[in-house]
Amino acid sequence: MTRSEDIGDRHLRATEGFWNAALSEKTVRIVVAAGWERSVAGQLMTSCLVNLLCRQIGIVGRIELVARTAPRLITLPSYDEREFPLCLASFSQWAVDGKIDISLEVGDAAPDFVVDMGGASGSEFATSYRLCALASGWRAWLGSPQNAPLLAVPESRNPLGPFLAAALCAGEIFKHARGMDERRGSFLVDAGYSLWSGQGKEPWSTLRDGPELAGKTLAPLYMVGAGAVGNGIAYVVANAAFKDSYSVLVDNDIYDETSLNRCVLAGWQDVGNVKVDAVERYLKATHQGCFPSNRTLTAFLDSEPAGLRADVAEAVRNSSFGIVLSCVDKGTSRQHIQGMHPKLLIGGSTLDMGARTNFYSGAADAACLACHNPREKDGERIQEQIDRLRRMSAEERAVYLKDNALSADAADFIDNPRCGTEGEAELAAFATKGPTLFSVGFVSLAAALLSSASLFQRMLFPGQVKRSGMTSLHFMRGGMMDSELSQDEHCERGHGVKPPQKLAL
Repeated sequence: MTRSEDIGDRHLRATEGFWNAALSEKTVRIVVAAGWERSVAGQLMTSCLVNLLCRQIGIVGRIELVARTAPRLITLPSYDEREFPLCLASFSQWAVDGKIDISLEVGDAAPDFVVDMGGASGSEFATSYRLCALASGWRAWLGSPQNAPLLAVPESRNPLGPFLAAALCAGEIFKHARGMDERRGSFLVDAGYSLWSGQGKEPWSTLRDGPELAGKTLAPLYMVGAGAVGNGIAYVVANAAFKDSYSVLVDNDIYDETSLNRCVLAGWQDVGNVKVDAVERYLKATHQGCFPSNRTLTAFLDSEPAGLRADVAEAVRNSSFGIVLSCVDKGTSRQHIQGMHPKLLIGGSTLDMGARTNFYSGAADAACLACHNPREKDGERIQEQIDRLRRMSAEERAVYLKDNALSADAADFIDNPRCGTEGEAELAAFATKGPTLFSVGFVSLAAALLSSASLFQRMLFPGQVKRSGMTSLHFMRGGMMDSELSQDEHCERGHGVKPPQKLAL
């Protein structure tokens, strides 16, 4: 059984812009407009919102779905194969061990939020707050129902717009429920976004849409980091209806219970498993190629993994890397990725309520991934941890090891240090683990969407639209903007395109 307090830990932490008010679990009623239940866009938008909301433990307590019955047109991460919307009823059970109630029946009590999916429904539900979400292709809109533009049911299968609309909606509900300080942020009332042009908070009629993704072939890509942002990118790739794609997934980390609030492809039974497994499972279920490696990047590059597709294996042997996506959060890992010298490098990241993607062109006058990402001083931190433990009494050390879930192997290494042992690796991982910071699912998904859009534009539609090197989206005010990346004059690797080196890590 999972613990609710662990799943909700990261998004209930203190972060700037919110009152420290007592929380109560809210009821959200989702009303799908007529016709949208029979569209891919409508099912993607609705299912993604349910996916995000049912992970907001401590914020959301109940989700009610009001929708006509229709054939299921998409593959859910929960793998429920029933018709829509019945297939969504099991989402909470799969994702968070049933910690949030999902019902296909309207309760007697008035909901705290009503979300009209696809246009104002006209249904009169007593509620304290009402939203309307629309999406088509690369575009999304969120605001008050009275401001909603009239939009025909879209035919596009593109998941970018629908997933962005769901993320924005989950963000607004979170902002209200957590008690946002309106001196620090604002709520969305008429906000349109285009992931194709980079437009944000603009009228729907002005938004530029991009080409269809379905049927395209995406060149092989290397995704380093399969956590929250990596989950989100795979979520997009899996639903883009590509004719062909192939993702090499590299991550040796495992899911813990706190991962469930933001890893959209992982359910509670994935806790304790390596992160690449859930991502591989979903990509293969949607007929997209992939190769999972539950090793570090250096170990992956220094080996010749069996099972790689032949052309990708040859590229790895030649240290020739085309598309690399950085979905890691440590400076040392980013330094390692830059050492691959890929032809195209995109990084996705989050900070509090902000999401960002960076494009690194490799040009001599441009920033690289190593800029502003110095290596962590891991060696010093490991030795400090060992010295601290050695100064403790036997009783103090036993309590400390137990409280921090460190094993007998780690305890043995303190007094009998031997290189290459499991105890050494466990202590190193514990000592270098970063601080636990605020994070929430809709922000991680937004970073994945920004990164995916940048990737697709540059690989599938080069030259059709001019974008800057960095795109950011901040949920506090809903602003999205493009800006340039700056070089770091103290960069540890320098800049520009360099010959690939197998052992450049």
